[in-house]
Amino acid sequence: MFKKEWLLNPWTLICALLIGIFSGFFFKNQIVYLEPFGNLFLASISMCILPLIFFSMVSSFAKAVKNRDEAKFLIRFLAVAAIAILFTAFLGVLAGFSSNFFGIISEESKAFVGNILVMDEGGSAPSVSNNAVTSPIMNFIQQIIAPNIIQKIVEGNYLPLLFFSCLLGLSLGSVKRSTEGTIKSFDDLYYAVVTIIAGLMYFLPFALIAIFGNFVAEHGFSVIANVTKMLALLFIVAIAVFLLHIYLIARVYKRSFFHVLNVVKQPVLIGFMTSSSLAAFPSLTKVLDEEFRIPKDYIELATPLSLFLNQQGTTLMVSFIAILLATLFKIPLSFELVVVIMFSSMLFSIATAGTPFIAVIALFAIPLTPLGIPLDSVFVFLIIIFLIADPLITAINVSSSITITTLLNKYDRLVSVDKNAIF
Repeated sequence: MFKKEWLLNPWTLICALLIGIFSGFFFKNQIVYLEPFGNLFLASISMCILPLIFFSMVSSFAKAVKNRDEAKFLIRFLAVAAIAILFTAFLGVLAGFSSNFFGIISEESKAFVGNILVMDEGGSAPSVSNNAVTSPIMNFIQQIIAPNIIQKIVEGNYLPLLFFSCLLGLSLGSVKRSTEGTIKSFDDLYYAVVTIIAGLMYFLPFALIAIFGNFVAEHGFSVIANVTKMLALLFIVAIAVFLLHIYLIARVYKRSFFHVLNVVKQPVLIGFMTSSSLAAFPSLTKVLDEEFRIPKDYIELATPLSLFLNQQGTTLMVSFIAILLATLFKIPLSFELVVVIMFSSMLFSIATAGTPFIAVIALFAIPLTPLGIPLDSVFVFLIIIFLIADPLITAINVSSSITITTLLNKYDRLVSVDKNAIF
């Protein structure tokens, strides 16, 4: 008898991925007819994610203000997330330097990149400006404070919504009159949206076939192979960060490494296959709730924050690419400039949370501005990198969300660990 739960089994998702690749390679003319279905699935998930974030953040921050102990949790979370993101930014910078120092970036690869970069009319490489046009901090502030939130959402920037949700939640919690009923209403709406998303996820295997099939049909394997050579060390470091996440959870909960890996594999695989941490959100919260036995109030507060403010994978990739481009453009890298790159990468990961990858590339001016590299000259190159690296980077973002939530929960004195939990 067929059980619909099989549709969300990791092996089912892997098979769907392989079928998509096979179809894109051998049935290029036919697979294009499935592209609208893949786009429709992603649009449906995005449609639900916005109200999910809004309802979750409003209720969570309102509860945090009414409970001073939860407010203290926010401070702890931001402190831990800042340290973790700064560490991954450092790893990205180190990987970027190592790629050039150890000759991992061959002359052949550099020549290939030279063909991708936009050339001037005279056929020379694009010039590099030494003057930063806009401060990365001002870019970030402009991203989160917008006069028209709806317009920003249409443009693919969810940060103003997140910022407004936080303000509304803080204000709702600080109102002296009783607001418990209003906060409960936001909770109910949150779980209603979660139910809708849970139903949509049963269409995920079919959407994967459409998405990956069209990607292979359109881009082929030659582009992937060449740029992948340059990103080899980034992939190695990213996998090491993922393994570090699993190790930390296993060490803190005193369980085997492979046991923890088996527990978190579904949300990580969903993030990898869809290149969307938001698509992995339902599975992620389910794992935290059912496997780690973390209280739902805690999950509602920590998980959205971690998905938006703890994007370790994105920070790792951006800092690596910034150093890589500086090397290709032969820009001298002082210690001060490297520090600026690290912090710019952190700001970029926050400013682009939940943003489609084309919009993400448009915002890459944040880490490029300190280097003086014009975005137009590397736009095509960045598109290829994002298409190749985004699945793994998204998986790291998902695993970092699980890690920071579980570790903070473990050491939070306000949360009692269920003795009957598997951990």
